[in-house]
Amino acid sequence: MTLTLLTLNDRLETRENCRLFLQAWQKWRGGKVLPLRSDVRPEDLKAAMAAVSVWELKGDGKVMVRLGATLFEEQTGETRRGKNYLDLMPERIREQGMERLQPIVRVPCGIFADGCSLRLKDGRSLEFDILLLPVAEAPEQKPTFIYYGIDLADRAKPFDISEIDKGPFVTSTTHIDIGCGVPEP
Repeated sequence: MTLTLLTLNDRLETRENCRLFLQAWQKWRGGKVLPLRSDVRPEDLKAAMAAVSVWELKGDGKVMVRLGATLFEEQTGETRRGKNYLDLMPERIREQGMERLQPIVRVPCGIFADGCSLRLKDGRSLEFDILLLPVAEAPEQKPTFIYYGIDLADRAKPFDISEIDKGPFVTSTTHIDIGCGVPEP
């Protein structure tokens, strides 16, 4: 299944952070397919600012966290800024994590994943939805930044990152056509 920016907006009705993030991203891009880093105005995120992370695609299996969503960092007690996002994932799913990000670069598009969860060793889980949208450094360039918005289903009591037993699990990932199509399955 593919989403367009219009149909995505309908799916985000109850996901306040992702909806505000989408609105800001669309404002940043104006009439272009991709916004440029110089177009980004964090104040446009409004109340969703604490729910947005920024990743830089560095190549060689590195996805550097330039800004970590404080909403998620408060839950885990872990500061992610300056770390390779893939190193934060359990080793058994790192390759899958990198594969999921490749379409954003190959065919500039977005990704919406709902029903994600982290399971903790004590049996609790953290449920969330995510929205990933690309940003380029310069005109006519492939995206080098991914902006990542998150909506938590509820706020569990904070936990230490070492308490994660399994995850993240993404049950439904949908590509978003931002004007360039979407990757073939």
